[in-house]
Amino acid sequence: MRGRGSLLRLGLAVLAVSTLAFLAVVLARVDLRLGDQARANRQTRQASGSIVEVNARMSSRLGHLAPLLDETRATVEATSALTPVLEQLRAATARANRLAAGGREGAAATRESLDDIRRLVAVLEGQLGALGQSSQGVLGQQRVLTAVLGGLADDLDAALADARRIRRLLDAVLPT
Repeated sequence: MRGRGSLLRLGLAVLAVSTLAFLAVVLARVDLRLGDQARANRQTRQASGSIVEVNARMSSRLGHLAPLLDETRATVEATSALTPVLEQLRAATARANRLAAGGREGAAATRESLDDIRRLVAVLEGQLGALGQSSQGVLGQQRVLTAVLGGLADDLDAALADARRIRRLLDAVLPT
């Protein structure tokens, strides 16, 4: 009986060693996967931090756009305000033209029409002067706007690159 007990113990010992070897292999693979996962997590955190920074820069740049657009809209509205003055000027010119064709009788009335035209031209000059200054400001703002939009495009490219990197890391670590 002693022979059979020894064989049974030997078989149990082999089974125990095999189980331990199997568990050692499984633990080594789990450790390797955990190491890969930890590395991917670190890289993902770094890429996510980059995306957060890009979002902050984009928010800041978008915040600069609102005042620029408001000033541009004000300039466009100032341009629209010229229309009534131009229409009055057109009417005064047509009236002066008609009166001048009337001979001597129309000379006094033509003089009044010319005074109206002179007054309207002065109003128009004042509005155009202000509009010219505003237009210069809009041109400067357009340059700033172009730079801001270029920066936004660069930031979006960087955010997309970081998002792609995160996806590759996750695809490499997570089983499909």
